[in-house]
Amino acid sequence: MKLQTAEKFNERFQKKCNELIALRESKGHDYSGADQQIPRDQLASYRLASLLGIGSCLCNMYGRFCEKIARIGVALKQDTLKNESLTDTLRDIAVIATLMQLEYEDDMLPTTNNAVYERSTE
Repeated sequence: MKLQTAEKFNERFQKKCNELIALRESKGHDYSGADQQIPRDQLASYRLASLLGIGSCLCNMYGRFCEKIARIGVALKQDTLKNESLTDTLRDIAVIATLMQLEYEDDMLPTTNNAVYERSTE
């Protein structure tokens, strides 16, 4: 990575975060519907397998995450990917990791007396 000021780095980082939001919105459209005004389960595609008894939503998300990690391994060995760039794979991993965190926070963390979580978000 090139040497740069914190301000320049933060600008680049913010741009990447905005790209991830746009990617999630675009892909989310295909999985949960186009109308942003109607409340929908934004993780419906991950929950579907759990409804079939194949594992929890978080476990299914972890499976997708692992697929993407494996894809990086192939890219590093072969120096190329046929259907998706390494950049696309890295973006998908960032989005999936963030979705996993949201799912974990919503469904796994206790709603009260969680001092460890409260300290980490201050």
